[in-house]
Amino acid sequence: NRKGGAFLIRKGFYKKLDQHPTDFVKADEILESSTYDEMAQFFNSIETFISYDHMTFISLQAALSGCKSIIIPDADGEFSKDHLIKVNRINGVAYGFDDQDWVESSKNNLRQHLVELNEENMETVRRFHEYCNLKIN
Repeated sequence: NRKGGAFLIRKGFYKKLDQHPTDFVKADEILESSTYDEMAQFFNSIETFISYDHMTFISLQAALSGCKSIIIPDADGEFSKDHLIKVNRINGVAYGFDDQDWVESSKNNLRQHLVELNEENMETVRRFHEYCNLKIN
C-alpha cells in the first residue's frame, strides 16, 4: 500500500530543490528524530524517496525498504552522475530519474553488497589493529 514519496535535502542544500513532486514530504526532520523501526515504517509507506544529498546512507535504507531511491546528482564535477557512477555505484539506487533500468537490474544485489562492504571494513580495522600492536610491541 505504498503511495507518494518523500525527499531529503541535508548536504544537498545548494542544489536546485525543485526536482521532486510538490506533494512529496520533506523528510529531513522526520528521519532525524526517528528510530530504525519508525524509519522502516516510513519507508514502507512511500513509493519513492528522492535525496538531494548524494552521500547519505539513508538512500540505501530507503532502497533496502523497497522504495524507489533516487539521488539527485550535480550537473558536473565530482558529484555528477557520471563521476558518482564511476566511483560509488550503489546497487538499487538511481542517480537521476533516467537511471531506473540500473535500479531494476541491481536492487536484489544491494543487501549482499552491504554485507561484503561490511566485511571489507572489518578487515581494514583488523589490519590496522594488527599494525598498531606491532608498533607498540
